[in-house]
Amino acid sequence: MDPVSVKKFVSSRQLCRGYITVCSTYLIVKLKWTKTIQFWNRVLSIPLLTFPVSKFCPVQTFKVMCSMNPCSSSSSAFSINYNWKIIPITHSKFQHRLRELIAKIGLNPKLFSSHSFRRGGATLAAHAGISSSLIQLMRDWKSDAYNKYIVC
Repeated sequence: MDPVSVKKFVSSRQLCRGYITVCSTYLIVKLKWTKTIQFWNRVLSIPLLTFPVSKFCPVQTFKVMCSMNPCSSSSSAFSINYNWKIIPITHSKFQHRLRELIAKIGLNPKLFSSHSFRRGGATLAAHAGISSSLIQLMRDWKSDAYNKYIVC
């Protein structure tokens, strides 16, 4: 692939701020490209509800990030403002920082990755009483292999 085609391909896979609808008690994240949607033939809409009793509430955290780092709807959904420049938080940057923080709390960082959030999300949903079929639908899983993610 030539460099221009590579750039277009990567940017078409990027989750932009404009793909996230922010409401008072929830977010709707629209994914146009995922592991299971590789030809942009449909859009997966994932609702994220507020979780006010947790300091890890995805709705509140996203709102705070957006207020601290304002940018256009075509910018990366997760980015920071550094020296007046919008810097996207890439997968590798996120992975590196996650492992740094895991090490700081005394856990083995080699046992964790960004994929841990997939397992954690499925487990949290199951413990919150969300049905298996809804967990499967929300994450666009076609098989029941996701059951391996759920930690009792």
